Amino acid sequence: MLDVASGSTADGAEIIQQGWSGSENEQWRLLSAADGSFRLVARHSGRVLDSPGGSGQSAQLIQWRDNDSDNQHWKLVDAGSGYVRTNQQWQLVAL
Repeated sequence: MLDVASGSTADGAEIIQQGWSGSENEQWRLLSAADGSFRLVARHSGRVLDSPGGSGQSAQLIQWRDNDSDNQHWKLVDAGSGYVRTNQQWQLVAL
């Protein structure tokens, strides 16, 4: 589960992976873009999932105010058997 650490609402708060607890900082809304990509919006803060500075594979993801930049756009790719994987829009960074 993608989780905003400590339920922070601040820009730059780290995204961590942990088990589901039902908290709003683990809930994400998909905003679709015309090019087929999505921005993931944290329910508790209204901030979006961001790969800071367009960083690459293994980067620490954060939440940041929505500025519609490429490093905030993600593609959902069919992984088979009803699953999807998420790649960053502008480069192949998988979640």
